[in-house]
Amino acid sequence: KHSEFLRAQVVFVTKAIFDPRLRRRLAASTLQMHRVVVQELAARLPKSLKASEIDAMARMAEMTLDGLMIALVMRKGSNELAESKRAWASFVDLLLSRTGAT
Repeated sequence: KHSEFLRAQVVFVTKAIFDPRLRRRLAASTLQMHRVVVQELAARLPKSLKASEIDAMARMAEMTLDGLMIALVMRKGSNELAESKRAWASFVDLLLSRTGAT
């Protein structure tokens, strides 16, 4: 079930690279998602952080999630989801350690 959704997402992103109409939709969705990620991070992180720091953290999280999507599509091991969850948790811990929020 998850792998079908992830494959569909990869297909959409790949098609959007070559189709201007889909690329506009992807760009708009990406911008909207970035705003949500920034808003959610800002609500959970120390108020002393600069907006530029939160924005950079959001972009790091987005890039990590893009890589995670590709890894989950390409790797078919039975432990892949559990390993990916551990990797994501480690990434979040690393981000939080940079802010003193842990």
